[in-house]
Order: sequence, then structure tokens, then C-alpha cells
Amino acid sequence: MTTVDEHRAALADLGITGRPATVALAAATGALCDEDIRTHRPVPGHDTAAMDGFACRSEDLRRTATLTVAAVSLAGRRDQRIAVTPGCAVQVMTGAPVPDCADIVVPVEATSGFVEGPGAEVTVDRVPARTNISRVGSEIAVGTTLVPAGSVLRPPTLGALAAIGRSTVRVRSTLTVAVLSTGTELVPADVEPADGEVPESNSGMIAADLRTIPGVCVLRAPVVADDRATFLDAMHEYAARSDLVVTTGGIGMGTADVVRSTLGDDVGFTFCRVAMKPGRPQGRGRFAGTPTICLPGSPAGAFVSYELFVRPRVVAALGRPDLDRRTLTGTYAGLDIPSPTEGVRVVPGRRDADGVVRAETSRAGLVQLATCDCWFVVDGDGLTDGDAVTVSLL
Repeated sequence: MTTVDEHRAALADLGITGRPATVALAAATGALCDEDIRTHRPVPGHDTAAMDGFACRSEDLRRTATLTVAAVSLAGRRDQRIAVTPGCAVQVMTGAPVPDCADIVVPVEATSGFVEGPGAEVTVDRVPARTNISRVGSEIAVGTTLVPAGSVLRPPTLGALAAIGRSTVRVRSTLTVAVLSTGTELVPADVEPADGEVPESNSGMIAADLRTIPGVCVLRAPVVADDRATFLDAMHEYAARSDLVVTTGGIGMGTADVVRSTLGDDVGFTFCRVAMKPGRPQGRGRFAGTPTICLPGSPAGAFVSYELFVRPRVVAALGRPDLDRRTLTGTYAGLDIPSPTEGVRVVPGRRDADGVVRAETSRAGLVQLATCDCWFVVDGDGLTDGDAVTVSLL
């Protein structure tokens, strides 16, 4: 029987690799930037009012406290050139272009208030200590290195890129992963199952986590029936479109296990039993040159296998060790979990506010999957109430 570490090593040899790509800003959150991004335009692009108020000449404020409002300047309106003349002011809103010849914006709260339109007068009660004008390039000057290569593209960074007119960015590593669930008995979750049918859940579970990994594009295939021709058609389609194919189901010893019976004929594929529960049957190989990882079909087996074998390879292919599952040590509270007869047992658990880890049962079922926020491995020593346990956080 293959050990967990041996199977992991064999998966590493499949050659799953990411590749750089240019993506839309919306698809770049959390990825690593693959270019030095320098600005080619200033921010702001013109002198703008930093406050709602009145733009005027500071020298006029030394002569009188009353000015005539000559015009109104609004944000986004650049259709006419406005200039401030002696003794006058222009009513401005935050972000609006500052009129020519104006060198100060008096906040509205320091005046008698906004007026209805040009021709009215405004009284200045207090001269501000600051000009309240954001000058051209005061936030970002032309030629500034805004984002160095290797930076994590967080939401504020993407906002800054949008501010300089970028809609795409080159990221260091991307990976397209196709997820195929097999089984004639499986139906979509929104379809009422008939006798003998089961709602399909594996591909959604796996795809949901993959989508949280920056740089991963997920292709979720429709359920594939237990038919060799249908399965091969799906494999050819998705292998051609992806960097990694993940299948669930169909790798047992049964006569209808289509994945094993079809790919087992390929000299590049290996199917084995790994010394772990759940998720003992496993498979791996390259289909049409595309690395392929075959997981068991039970939800618990698929979950555990994904956590132990698929996710670590995806993170490694992207060159992102910072995205590995975080581990913590807590105290186990619950029924004793005996020593596994072979290999290890992987158990979904839940941590409380005090770091105590609980597992209702050592058997990973749908209820345990629905409520778990971590998982842990039980080895040859077993686990007893009060023991220290290391968990991987989901």
C-alpha cells in the first residue's frame, strides 16, 4: 500500500506548473504582479478642489470678506474654461477642476453658504490655513513606480492601478484547473433526484475552494456519466483547456468505475491504494500531456484527498507557499479516536474560541464536512480527550 508521503511525491513529479498571464484587474486580487508598473499619467490629472466651497484669489480675501459668485464648477465638467477674476469666486464641489487664477478654496462651512447661481454674493467668515487644492500629480507623479514586480495585488493596489488608467495587469503565475465529477447516478443539485440518483456535490466543493486561490481559473464540467466514450470526450475537451484536471469518482474496483477502467489502460496512469481513511483509492497520470489527479467519489474522501493532495500541488505550482493552510495546535475534546489499523485517519473538526478542537466522530461524513473549520491527522498513536492536536485551518 502506498503511503501519503509517497503519493504526494509522485504527484509532485507530474509537473504541474503555473504560467504568467495578463488578466483583468477584477481577476487579479491576491495574485503576484509580474511587472514593474510605472505611471504614464499624473493623479490627479488636473488641479482639483479638495473641499466643497468657493475657489478664489487669496489676495482678494485680504481686501474684502464679500465676493461675487461668477460661476459653478462641478466634478466631471470640463466643457468650458472658467477663470476667477478680481473680487469674484467660483462655487466648486470636491473633485471639481479649480478655475484658472484661483489659488485657494474656502470651505463652504467657513462662508455664508452656497448660493443659487452666478451673480449672488458670498461672505467669507474665516480664511483657511490651507489652500484646499490638490495639484496635478500630487498623489501620483508621472514615472512613479506604483507597483513593483512581485507585489501582492490587493484591492487598494488594484484601485490605484485603475486610477492611472490600467484595466489589466500581468500576474506572475496562473493555473487553469478543470474539475470533473463522474457517476451516472449523479444529478445537479437543483434537480430533484429520482430513485437511485444522488445530488452531485464534489465538483462544487472543490471548485469553491480553488476559486479562493489567487491565480486559479476553474473550469467546472457537467457531470460525466459512467460511459467510456463520454468520459474520454470530456477528458479530451478539458485536458486541452487546462493545466490540471481533477476527477472525482470512478476509481474503485467496480465494473462501472469508468475512470479507472478507462485510464488504467494508459501506461502513464497509476491507480493505487493510499494508507489513509477516508480517501484510500487514488489515481494520477497525464492525459494528452495534461497532469491529472483522480480522487474518490465519496464527499468525505474527495474532501480529504483534495486537502492532502490537490490543494498543496496547486499552491506549489503557483509558487505561493504563503497560501498553504495555516496550522495551529489546540487541545482535543471528544470521543477517543483509536489508532488507525493502516496509515492515518484524517478527521474534520471544529475549533471553539478557546482553541479546543472537537470532532463528533472519527468518521468524516456530510454533517462533519458542513460544520468543520479545520482538519487533523490521527496517526498510529490514536487521539484521546485532552491530547494536544495540530490542525490545518480551512
